[in-house]
Amino acid sequence: MSSKMDKEELKPPKVGRKDGLAKNLKGAPEDVRLGVMMWWSVAGMQVVYALVQFLANIVDPRALKTQLQEQGDGLGSMNGVLGEGDVTDHVMAMNVSMLIWMLAAAALCAWLTYRAGRGGPYSRLFLNVGSVYLALQAVLLLFGSSPNTMPVAFVLLLGILAILSGVAAMLGVWFMSRPDNSEWLGIPDSAEVEKYAEAVERRRKEERDAKKARKEAKEREDNNHPHNHSGSRPRDRR
Repeated sequence: MSSKMDKEELKPPKVGRKDGLAKNLKGAPEDVRLGVMMWWSVAGMQVVYALVQFLANIVDPRALKTQLQEQGDGLGSMNGVLGEGDVTDHVMAMNVSMLIWMLAAAALCAWLTYRAGRGGPYSRLFLNVGSVYLALQAVLLLFGSSPNTMPVAFVLLLGILAILSGVAAMLGVWFMSRPDNSEWLGIPDSAEVEKYAEAVERRRKEERDAKKARKEAKEREDNNHPHNHSGSRPRDRR
């Protein structure tokens, strides 16, 4: 019985709601709802960012043409292989594919946000990592140089969207990590964590004591049988 209880105590505290995801955000703490709003705003800004980037590449496709040329150089020169029309088609296909991927990422962000607000621990973890990435991207943008192959208006708009996305994402992390959200999100309280830490420390102490006892028992056994270490051989009485 005690062994079963020990095993239960040694299990790490479970992260997540015991009753599973909440059906909706009704009844969620204010900070959780604010965090969800911040992350949803990030998803919305990423949609706008994708559309602006798509339009910017249509207005001035030089950046994509350069990227396509670099990719072609890795496989062999494209000069004389692709005509101007072929290059334009490839650039448009690349632009459309980028738009689709960025819109898919924004949709994934919105879906994960809804799950995180209802108590999904892994969705919240993924969004926390993504928020740090967006924040770092915004910081690097402040100290980086703007591209030379894009109209200034598009550069400014994309920069503003990137910075606002980074700020809103980190605000979402801050709101979702408030202590009052622990019960709603299923985060173990300090008492559970301390109980688990005490159980682990008690088990380590028991293992150290058992190891010490085995060592002492072996030493006593060796002392009771000194001939095992003396190396002497019994005399021949013939």
